Amino acid sequence: MHIRLMWVSLLLIAVSCTPKVTKKVAEKEQPPPPSALSAEYVIKENINMRSGPSVKYPVIGKLEDGDEVFILDNKKGWYRIQTGSKIGWVRSDLVGPRNLSRIRMASAFNDSIMSRFKGSLYIDKNKPYQIIYLELNEPNHKRAKKLASQIGKLYQEKVYPGKLTVNLIKPGASKYYDQIVLPALGIADIPLPVLDFGYLEKLKSHNSEVALYVVVPDSVDNQRLLKLARKIASKYSYPFTKSEVIMRSVSSDGNVRCRLYYVEDGYGENFVFNRCGRQ
Repeated sequence: MHIRLMWVSLLLIAVSCTPKVTKKVAEKEQPPPPSALSAEYVIKENINMRSGPSVKYPVIGKLEDGDEVFILDNKKGWYRIQTGSKIGWVRSDLVGPRNLSRIRMASAFNDSIMSRFKGSLYIDKNKPYQIIYLELNEPNHKRAKKLASQIGKLYQEKVYPGKLTVNLIKPGASKYYDQIVLPALGIADIPLPVLDFGYLEKLKSHNSEVALYVVVPDSVDNQRLLKLARKIASKYSYPFTKSEVIMRSVSSDGNVRCRLYYVEDGYGENFVFNRCGRQ
């Protein structure tokens, strides 16, 4: 289903300083193939899709933040994916759950939040998500600024928790007339690990803690699971103070089997097999 961006209609406005959104959210062209492990989303810009699982293979296409893909396989940290009618390979740290795609979250924010305020939102094309522009139908400057601050804080909660600059523009204007800078609510840019097998189902972070939920093949033995969990946790040793890795297997009929719960914090590491959490 195509996700509509309310600000797309404003792309034809010829202004010199007002940024324009140039990104599009990919439409799902056909149902996912039966063998797909998961429907995920590209989380970076200008991603190369290659004909094989290595940078040695030629580029056969480009993907953008928000493009929906179906994971077919994982070969040593490279996903074999399908998007529309194309099948190719991308690195596993460039694809993740919906909540890691800024364009998807910004689109959802625009649909669910901006309609309440009867305004329009732009994303700065040079510093996407770190700078936004708000066009509000509020003639009173003081009230407009208060409204912009409210919208900016909601945007941080829903889309981008880092330091945010909110520029206010008037309808049809080419320059912003006021600016608000909001301090970060949390860690904004969280890198993804390269997964040797399986795929990332979910990532949640709060303050300095992060939890990753990984779906793994049922055939993988415990020692390989533990090795991967340690590799994942090592990527978040800073600035996070606590990392959790929860590994599960999901059968074709939907049955879930807990495989490993792993945690690393200031006390060291702890893990338990065949559980999805601590006792």
